[in-house]
Amino acid sequence: MSIRRRLVGLVTATALLVSAAPALATDTQPLALYVNGRELFLPQVPILKENRVLVPMRAYLESLGAEVGWEPPDLVTAALGGRTVQLRIGEQTALVDGRSVPLDVPAQLIEDRTYVPLRFLSEGLGATVEYDGEAAAVTVQTAPPGQLEVIDGPLNVRQSPSTSSPILMTVPLGTRLEIVTEEPGSEWTEVLLPGGLRGWVANRYTRTLGSQPVVEPFLPILEQRAFLQAGGQCVGAVPIIADLTLVPLAETMRALGGSLERTEDGAGMRARLSGRELMLVPGSVEGWLDGQLRILTAAPVVVGGRPFVAARDVADIFGLPLSWSDATHTVTIGEAGTVCNPPAAAKAYIMMDAATGAVLSEYNARDPLYIASTTKIMTALLAVERGNPNSVVTVSSTAASQPGTSVYLRAGEQRTLGELLYGLMLVSGNDAAVAIAEHISGSEESFAWLMNQRAAELGARNTYFVTASGLDDWVDPYSTAEDLAAIAQHALQNPRFRSYMYPTQAVIPGPWGNRQLTNSNLFTLRYPGATGVKNGWTEKAAYTLVASAWRDGREVLLVLLGAPTRTELYSQAYNLMDHGFILAGQSWLLN
Repeated sequence: MSIRRRLVGLVTATALLVSAAPALATDTQPLALYVNGRELFLPQVPILKENRVLVPMRAYLESLGAEVGWEPPDLVTAALGGRTVQLRIGEQTALVDGRSVPLDVPAQLIEDRTYVPLRFLSEGLGATVEYDGEAAAVTVQTAPPGQLEVIDGPLNVRQSPSTSSPILMTVPLGTRLEIVTEEPGSEWTEVLLPGGLRGWVANRYTRTLGSQPVVEPFLPILEQRAFLQAGGQCVGAVPIIADLTLVPLAETMRALGGSLERTEDGAGMRARLSGRELMLVPGSVEGWLDGQLRILTAAPVVVGGRPFVAARDVADIFGLPLSWSDATHTVTIGEAGTVCNPPAAAKAYIMMDAATGAVLSEYNARDPLYIASTTKIMTALLAVERGNPNSVVTVSSTAASQPGTSVYLRAGEQRTLGELLYGLMLVSGNDAAVAIAEHISGSEESFAWLMNQRAAELGARNTYFVTASGLDDWVDPYSTAEDLAAIAQHALQNPRFRSYMYPTQAVIPGPWGNRQLTNSNLFTLRYPGATGVKNGWTEKAAYTLVASAWRDGREVLLVLLGAPTRTELYSQAYNLMDHGFILAGQSWLLN
């Protein structure tokens, strides 16, 4: 058995049915636990024992988004953000990134559960811990990722900390850059660029990223999902398990105007709404409404420290109307409000948070469709991952003779890879696409194989690339809105990729003078806060678009496929993106 295994991979319909919390020993005190501002409702509660805070190992590590491993009979391994902790039950020392560290309290078994010391485990994984004795609460902040985010762009990354220093790269709003050195009070920060290159950015145009809500434990259970409207807002994507729509209880109660709190013994939860009180225990179908027994449709389950209950139980118990829409895949508790999945004059779309991949809205997002020149996102991603932007590419006759949109490359012409990438992303040059493919893999056919391999690595399971350009006259490539979003979301994490997708114009040399390249993506040119990404059209695909935009510290990613006209494409994109920022502000995953 691998010692490093993501715990959420074990979450299935049966594994979710956790047992109720065991009765605590008489010398322990239950505590409330908060991670990055969210109270955790763990199946087994944290306890204060012998003046030390202990937490249930597996449930806590899952809520943190850590990888957890277990080697019988007693070895525990946890990994988070590049840091690793190993400890054995009952031993007074542990390993932090291979270094031996003494423990004042060892990991131990309590009521047949493995409990570990909270402060040591959290700080060993890079988090900070604060204990409030009066409130009987512990607060954990996971370590920020050591990144800057561009808040005023485009931003020049320079060779040295000076405005007169040569520019290494220019990146748009929302770009995240890894910090190398950050001196307090300094006006500049050194950052790491792709390929190991280092540069400097002016601090007044960036902010240091702080700890974010942990979403990793929830993404696997949202593979099968619906969307929840409650209290007049779209709470967001929620899991469907065993044909039941489950809703996050704490956030649903707040949206409905109620509350959720832990019971005094820490073993259950108390939901209050409209003067009524419901007592629940994870793993039990027995609930108590105002002291009267109620049998639930399904037992509440806890994933990532969040309790989930069946939507129909919330509605039935508190006397609220419940409705379901097959068209929008939305369950509504109470009155309808913000629409989760608005209608679209296109075949499919999806919106997600660009930083986390949390889905905000979708329509036919898993339908295989033609995607036209949005294919070039993968072409550009592979080029920046595997190529050097300064390397010289000799254009073949095959590349120069490509039909459709073009940079007007000539056979035998030599251009740098970086220049070809501007031609690829700004004017959608099919000739540039094939020249890049041949440079990276030797032939377009070999490059297409590489594209499919990379797509599979990124979780795009229903995608088939045939060409580097997206031309589909004689072949049948396809992808889905969801797959294309997964590819684009990963690409947006690469500053080098971003540097080629957003400029209004670029100039590259040609045999008879400079070529003036003007960005053909009207979304990038016209939408406030737009950062990219790529548009496309073929007769088979109709009009397609992958768009990203940054607003109030958040970036939203939109994929829109099969719009009937160019006007409809951009009109729908502007409306959906506006709506996406509203949904991001209401999402239970992000707030």
